[in-house]
Amino acid sequence: MHLYHVDSATSFPTHIFATSFDEAVEMMVTWWAANGIEISEFSVAKVNPEFLQPMARVRLNEALLIGMKGIGDYNRVSGWTIRPLAVEDQ
Repeated sequence: MHLYHVDSATSFPTHIFATSFDEAVEMMVTWWAANGIEISEFSVAKVNPEFLQPMARVRLNEALLIGMKGIGDYNRVSGWTIRPLAVEDQ
């Protein structure tokens, strides 16, 4: 499992937990389509944990060990929340 950062004209969502780059792109496009959001261009990049603050790195490692795919939101207090794409979201 990996964390990917999504950069687009929208501000949400910005992180995806996925097993590969292709899966992250597919999940993001699916989420946008399911929510009626039109995106003309976007970029997806794998997050390198080495560039994170120590506590953020620990929290990311904990989240990756869960092995759940989905949209990720980070909070300094509670860590990562991963929301899987539900059937009704697709």
